[in-house]
Amino acid sequence: MKINMKTSEVVNIFEDISNFLKKDIRLPKQVIWDIDENYEILQHISNKFETYRSKIISPLNEKGAFEKTEDGQIMVKNEFMGEFIEADKEISEYLNTDNEFEIKTINKKDLPDTLSFKDWKALKFMCVD
Repeated sequence: MKINMKTSEVVNIFEDISNFLKKDIRLPKQVIWDIDENYEILQHISNKFETYRSKIISPLNEKGAFEKTEDGQIMVKNEFMGEFIEADKEISEYLNTDNEFEIKTINKKDLPDTLSFKDWKALKFMCVD
C-alpha cells in the first residue's frame, strides 16, 4: 500500500515503533516480517532527517551557540539567536516535507488485544481490517 507522511510524522512513528519493538512481543512471523520491513523504511527517512538536522545544527554547536542552564536545559546564547532561528526554520521546513512510500500492511486481527494505546497508535498506519 502506498502512503504519504510528513517527515515529522515519520520521525515520531519511527520512535514509537522502536519503543514497541523493545517490548519483544510475540507475534506471527508474517506480522514481524511486515513490521520490520516498514521499520526499515521509516528508519531510512528518520536517519536522513537526523543527518540533515545535524548538518544545520553542527556549525552552531562548533561556535558554542548553546549552553546548559542550572536545571539541565539547553539554551541558545543571545548572540546566536538569529542564526538559530534561521536553522530552526530550515529544520521545520524539512519536517514538513512529504514522503511517499510503499508499506506492508498487517491485519488488525493478527495483533494481540493487549497492546497499549500507544502501541496501537504506532502500528495503526500499517493496519487493515
